[in-house]
Amino acid sequence: MGKKRLIAIVAMVLIAAMSVSAEGQAETTEQVKFPTKPLRVLLPWAAGGSSDIMLRALAELSPKYFGQPMIVVNRDGAGGTIGAAEFVSADPDGHNLMMLAIGVFTTQPFMRDVQYKLDDFEGIIGLSYEPIIFAVNKDSPYNSIEELVADAKKTGKAFKYGSSGSGSLPHLSQAAFFGMAGIKADVVAFAGGNPTITALLGGHIDVAAAHPTEILPFAQDGQLKMLGIFSSERDPRPALKDVPSFKEKGYDINMAVWKFLLVPKGTPKEIKDQLHEGFLQIVKDEKFAKFAETAGLIMNPYSGDELIERIRAEAEFTHGVLKQLGLAKN
Repeated sequence: MGKKRLIAIVAMVLIAAMSVSAEGQAETTEQVKFPTKPLRVLLPWAAGGSSDIMLRALAELSPKYFGQPMIVVNRDGAGGTIGAAEFVSADPDGHNLMMLAIGVFTTQPFMRDVQYKLDDFEGIIGLSYEPIIFAVNKDSPYNSIEELVADAKKTGKAFKYGSSGSGSLPHLSQAAFFGMAGIKADVVAFAGGNPTITALLGGHIDVAAAHPTEILPFAQDGQLKMLGIFSSERDPRPALKDVPSFKEKGYDINMAVWKFLLVPKGTPKEIKDQLHEGFLQIVKDEKFAKFAETAGLIMNPYSGDELIERIRAEAEFTHGVLKQLGLAKN
């Protein structure tokens, strides 16, 4: 065999090998087919509350953007910590997600022993920002924060106030207010916003704090009176613009609940990216946008990484508030 012919054959073999290698590499970089089955989203609160209502609105659009239905699983108890602890061991294949509210990381771990930590989760997308509204029953003698405070100081009345779980932000915001005002008050914790408002409507508690989704329908038909909003300024939306902020009434309490979607640690990055993009499209969908406007929700679709950073920063701040209220375990 001639030298030139040998060189040509070797070159052809090398080119063929490189081609096979390139094809194999192309196959490995091809996008993974996802999802291959229904998405399962765990919600650690009772059905009927603001989180449940929003999650089911997202679920309606899941087939359109993911090609698969979304199953909502309610697992309430202990302020969301039971569900969060269970979710840590979920399969990190991208089909298991969890909707949580900020308090599961910013209040609960500082008030009780929990079987999870932020590092057990990875972020997908930020969802709603929801202010906290302070309300009373329509038959309450109080029409303002000033009237409530004045009567409490005159009579020494001890209030029963409702919240969606011990250590929740609706709980802490009211505790901070009653503490600043020097008013006696005892919390009555429920398994979610819906049972809290049901108790307020039935006259079983004196006051309650909850989100717009839970309070507005009853305030608009005259069953509840909104006395204040736990923020530094008034909410500009039409349904809330006349509700005074606690700061303008002399109580500098700025608390809000924001919610998000997480997956278990170890979920592949490519799948996390697909989940973020899919939910981002759902949030931008005209049907969901209309729901959010009607429900009084402000959507903040943060990236997964930004989400985790914000949780860490807020946890440090809220821990300080808990210490001041004497509610932190350490």
